[in-house]
Parts: sequence; C-alpha cells; structure tokens
Amino acid sequence: MQAALGAASWRSLPLRLVSLVALDPDNPEAVRAAEANMAERFAAAAAQLPGKVTRTVAPGKTIEDAIEGLDWDEGELMMIGSSRLARNNRLFLGATANRVLRALPVPMVVVPRNYIRRGTAADDVGQRV
Repeated sequence: MQAALGAASWRSLPLRLVSLVALDPDNPEAVRAAEANMAERFAAAAAQLPGKVTRTVAPGKTIEDAIEGLDWDEGELMMIGSSRLARNNRLFLGATANRVLRALPVPMVVVPRNYIRRGTAADDVGQRV
C-alpha cells in the first residue's frame, strides 16, 4: 500500500483502495470482515492523503466476478504487491494475482516484495512497502 500512497502523493492523484472478496456475497459475515479490514487500511491511507482516498469492497463468487462488478475509469491502473513467496526486491505472481491480471480491464503494476523507493520522502522515514 505504501508504494501506491507514494505514487499518488507524488503525482497529486486520487487513490482508490480496492478489496476483492472472492466469497459468497450473500454471506454477510465475510463481507463485513472485508469491510472492517478495508476500514483500517482506509484510515491509514486517508491520514497520509487527506481527501484523496476512496475505498471499495468488491464481492463476487470469484475474483473475476468481483473485478467485473467494478467500474474502472480511463487511465486507472491497479497496483498489487508481489507474493510473499518472492525473494526481497523480486516479483512473483501467485495464482490469485494471475487470475486478477487475466480479468483486469486496466493495466496492473506489480510491486516487488519489500520494495523501498530510493530518493523519496519515504526514504527519509524508512518506510517499507
């Protein structure tokens, strides 16, 4: 999330946090859990980019259904972190990320595992992605 926050802040762009919930959308408990998790992430992001962050929880029976249920703006892209199976500063797409990539109607940027952007304000405070 830090890479997306840094990119949005640096370019003065809005940031939309998206949680894809591949669960039965009729299961209110699963959707509530996703919304609670999103609320925590949203609060942290909104503190860094006041007035520029929105959030969306997209439920669907599959990841593809969740993605299809979202409206995408022209020029939008999705940033996703590399799998935790990747070595530091390397990319590894797991099965879910591959499914997301195939279903997305917008470009996807994959951030390497434990990526640290050099020469930025984030460097000064030691933020890790």
